[in-house]
Amino acid sequence: ARLRAAGLEVPAVLVTPERLSRGKPDPEGYLLAARELGFEPADCVVFEDAPAGVDAGRAAGMHVVGITTTHDPAELDAHELAPSVAAWLARRVADG
Repeated sequence: ARLRAAGLEVPAVLVTPERLSRGKPDPEGYLLAARELGFEPADCVVFEDAPAGVDAGRAAGMHVVGITTTHDPAELDAHELAPSVAAWLARRVADG
């Protein structure tokens, strides 16, 4: 309802806390999303701004990009860091 109220399309795969038995830092949510999207965890990228989320992405076997908007970068044990998702995508496009 909130997505529709904001004028956003409801995605085909939506993992919500109600669908999980364990929250972050457990990888259950990321693994469920990968499975429902039809991807292997190693082929997924996680964007996270909190240590528990970074830990969950790593535990799921995914590539984790730490977004440095809410925590000190030193707190994010991510594979790489970026100031925003947009900045990370722009860098990927520039790198080819």
